[in-house]
Amino acid sequence: MRARTPTGGSSGVCWTYCSNNNRQCNNNNKLIRNRWNNFQHRNDAVERFRKMNPQEFSGGDNPMKAEEWIKSLEAIFEYLHFDDNERVSCAIFMLTTDARTWWESARVTVDVPTLTWVKLKEMFYNKYFTADVKARKIQDFLELKQNGMSVGEYVRRFEQGCRFVPFIAEDENLKKNRFLTGLNPRVRSMVRMSAANTFPEMVDKALLADEDQKEISREIQQKRQTFKSGTSSSGPLRQSLVDS
Repeated sequence: MRARTPTGGSSGVCWTYCSNNNRQCNNNNKLIRNRWNNFQHRNDAVERFRKMNPQEFSGGDNPMKAEEWIKSLEAIFEYLHFDDNERVSCAIFMLTTDARTWWESARVTVDVPTLTWVKLKEMFYNKYFTADVKARKIQDFLELKQNGMSVGEYVRRFEQGCRFVPFIAEDENLKKNRFLTGLNPRVRSMVRMSAANTFPEMVDKALLADEDQKEISREIQQKRQTFKSGTSSSGPLRQSLVDS
């Protein structure tokens, strides 16, 4: 015979209460286990992250320093295959002094448990890359000239500036033209006469042209030094001939 389930009287009420209570206890235990597992997982992620010697970020008014900090974190996150929650937790963990104060104020505007890495970066950039900073960086890029810089330094500054002008960075022709415009005339002429078609090829040709120019300058300088040495050494001989 199949056991009958109590349905009436005080025994039925008691059975229903106990059943609901057990179900609630099971749900609570499951929730506690999940929270504990998440806590352990997050701590494990932070420990692995710290072993990579990440930099702290204290704030300040240098947008390039802020950008470099984000890039350094993303390199670690990619290497460790971190998900959104791990990235957010570890990035927040590295904020100190002024940056920590900013975060304590900013966190009340978001739901931290569901905060994504993309959203956190957006908040971060809105703080450390204001409209004025962006406008100044764009203007600096549009006016960038090689002048006394080496081509290597010019390339580095150019590629940094590209981040602020995506409409140029994403258009190969505009990017190449802007790069050429900023080069010194001699290097620019040599790049134009080369067979460079892509931006990377253009950079390579510019670097080679710069090395050629340096080599020519060194040879000229050596010849001048040799000529001066020869002139000074012949001076006493010429004087002795005159005296005789």
